[in-house]
Amino acid sequence: AKLTYLSLQGNDLNYLTNKSLRGLNNLIYLNLARNRLQLQSNQQPFQDLNSLEILNLDRNIQLNLSKLIFQGLETNLMEL
Repeated sequence: AKLTYLSLQGNDLNYLTNKSLRGLNNLIYLNLARNRLQLQSNQQPFQDLNSLEILNLDRNIQLNLSKLIFQGLETNLMEL
């Protein structure tokens, strides 16, 4: 079986690297809500998540979002 649903909600995550989610190509749902993510504009942590349809970043106060961060999600992402 391949991982399609992952919730890391409320884990006090501070950052994701470009390799943090590597290998999760079949992921459809990713919940990163209620963390302390500090994503920088030059990061692309979601670049390998080609199947991702839903990404929850709710209640991450430190987010500084740019288009580059979401590179690779243009095709399937339906909900942010």
